[in-house]
Amino acid sequence: MTPATTGGFPASFNLFLASASPRRRDLLDAVGIPYLQVEPGYEDDVVEGEVTEIAVARAVAKVEGALVAEGAPEDYFVLSADTVVAVGGKVLVKPANREQAAEMLGLLSGHTHEVVSGVALSRTVGDTVVLKTGVAKTSVRFRHLTEGDIEGYMASMEWEGKAGGYAIQGIGALLVEAIHGEYANVVGLPLQVVLDLFRFHGLDAIGRVWLSQ
Repeated sequence: MTPATTGGFPASFNLFLASASPRRRDLLDAVGIPYLQVEPGYEDDVVEGEVTEIAVARAVAKVEGALVAEGAPEDYFVLSADTVVAVGGKVLVKPANREQAAEMLGLLSGHTHEVVSGVALSRTVGDTVVLKTGVAKTSVRFRHLTEGDIEGYMASMEWEGKAGGYAIQGIGALLVEAIHGEYANVVGLPLQVVLDLFRFHGLDAIGRVWLSQ
């Protein structure tokens, strides 16, 4: 098993990313955290409840359903996250089609919405599994969008597979007027939460060392 990056981490560090998202992969690559990407083995079907509960429940389900192959190391981590958007009491997940995406942008137009990510990180050592979760919230304000703005964005197809129907790291940045909170959270993986979860499990992801050693 060869990680996507080495990053100077201890040889005993093993991380599986239970996510199909290229954005989460790019963020881990950017900060040099080595990982192997695996299928989460889970469908995003939890849509009822308070927004934080939904995000965390979906992230936990992805970690618990991660398709880690036989022959995994004795000691390894599994990381996943799920991001949802909430505006005016309405929870927005990934649009199923162009019409839903356009409707979502209409709801976000001229308003401040909240991007909430639930993050789950488990550590398995032999037969022992310890799971820890965290949450990040970022406020994003959209400019007032015209029908032409929405149609133009729909034509980009960038909305596909994106919570709230947009991607802030792409053309969607042109829709955003202001942001308060962690940018990486809006992309899909709040790195500050990831850092805290690794520390809980005994790893300093900045210094690339085990805290207990």
